[in-house]
Amino acid sequence: MNTKMNRSSSLKCKAVKSLGPNLAEASILPGPLAHHAATCLRCQAEVARFRRLRRELSSLADHIEPAPSTLVERVEQAIWADAAPIGAQHHGAKVVATIAGATAAAASVVAVALWRRARAAA
Repeated sequence: MNTKMNRSSSLKCKAVKSLGPNLAEASILPGPLAHHAATCLRCQAEVARFRRLRRELSSLADHIEPAPSTLVERVEQAIWADAAPIGAQHHGAKVVATIAGATAAAASVVAVALWRRARAAA
């Protein structure tokens, strides 16, 4: 029986915890969960934590910090700086492959020319 109580209590704790930040508003809890939250120390601590977090966040709402005038430029520069290496790497691989192919083709032409010259001299 005691195990059943613990499982039931554990399931209720999980259900209460799953409400997340909405848990700060105890009025939204249905009857059995509201009773559980009122009697369970773990759930009471969770409710208190979310209420404290909500108070801290609401106090930050009054604190307005103006953005620096260069913010947009700095963000755009950061985006372009991060995007450039990706494109450069992709195009760089194509360039390297093209150069390698051209070098191989040129080497083949030179090798055939030297081979013909050696045959003609002999």
